[in-house]
Amino acid sequence: MKSFFLKVSLLAGLSLSGFCSVFAQTKTEVINTYLKVTEENEVFENGIYIVASSEDYKDTTKLALMADDNTVNRKHVKVSKDSLREKMLYLNSNLIAKSANEKNTVYELTIHRDDRYHFLYFFDIANKKYLKAPNSKNTTGKVSLNLISTLPTNKEEKLFFAIDVCFKENGDNQIEFYPGIKDAYRILRYNGYSYFSCYRNGQYSAQLYRKVIPIKMTSAGYSTLCADYAFKMPEGLTGGIVKSVDGTNLTIDYCYPTDSIVPAHTPIILKGAENTYNASVMSVEGNTYEGNYLYAAVDTEGKTSVNGDKGDNYKYYKLAKYNNEVGFWWNANNGGPFKNGKNKAYLALKRNSGVAEVKGFTLEGLEQTGISNATTQENATSTAVYDLNGKLMPQTQPRSLPAGVYIINGKVTILKNNR
Repeated sequence: MKSFFLKVSLLAGLSLSGFCSVFAQTKTEVINTYLKVTEENEVFENGIYIVASSEDYKDTTKLALMADDNTVNRKHVKVSKDSLREKMLYLNSNLIAKSANEKNTVYELTIHRDDRYHFLYFFDIANKKYLKAPNSKNTTGKVSLNLISTLPTNKEEKLFFAIDVCFKENGDNQIEFYPGIKDAYRILRYNGYSYFSCYRNGQYSAQLYRKVIPIKMTSAGYSTLCADYAFKMPEGLTGGIVKSVDGTNLTIDYCYPTDSIVPAHTPIILKGAENTYNASVMSVEGNTYEGNYLYAAVDTEGKTSVNGDKGDNYKYYKLAKYNNEVGFWWNANNGGPFKNGKNKAYLALKRNSGVAEVKGFTLEGLEQTGISNATTQENATSTAVYDLNGKLMPQTQPRSLPAGVYIINGKVTILKNNR
């Protein structure tokens, strides 16, 4: 995976009032977001979904959401239609079932895939059981929707669990069991007042919504995130961690490309064009990489804190823009703790490390040497010169220094042939 080096910028006398935060806050903890499924590629293995209906003949101001099992059908929970805005459904996380048999809560589903027959199945996450439509092959009988612990082994029996999601011209979707059968009790619908089940026809539309994390990227092209859920990196974004190869040079390792899964509670930096991206929440975790210098932990006051540190052991850097350069910069005097945004990540470096002496790191990509794109000056003049460990050099004129790599006027500079 390609890495980009952070260019060191040491700015003596940096004015904290000069910072301009240009990075959006990503809300993921209290309010869950579900986006209406409108395309086939939005139905995939390990995604997380709920079923909802906006049609209720008893109360037109409410939405009905598929809830707990009542042996032969699924109950409903009602929420205000104000929860639905432009195909986005917003639900308090307290309304989502965490375990089996919770009453008056919404039950999330994930999708399992059968590689042999290419079937898709709904798996109830809280109940840890599969959804089955036992009459989905029948043209007569009763409506029904059951929960079964294990899938059968033969193809014919598996068809009662298999689902297909069809799409209409108006943007609605339709959930069907037992693909290929017509005029049977196989279409998941809402009866308009009490429960969800599988019908031949009629009743009210039941729509599939997928759980997402909206990620807003600004024109800065970078943001940070530490999500409460595992998610799939959306197209157009890449995610990375900050690490050090040799203890001196920091690098951004973009180890989370498009379609990779980022584990829950993983602090990352995001790179992409200005846009709002809807990252799909996943029921499985992705890979975790060691050596990440990004954190998201805060103390009781909401300030940056690594392992309870109050600023004695670490220096803290916020992703922001300074002098039109995007980077990680001090946001408090001497790199002290600062208020961290919700679900945002920050850079933290131990105070006794040489690299922590600098007050900021720009996100300008360098080649693997970390210095090959630096300025080359044969007769540079400056009154503030530092070595790569952040040590102020006694010489006030660069031409009096031996050839080497230094930080001059906040830029990594190669000096050669100075004497």
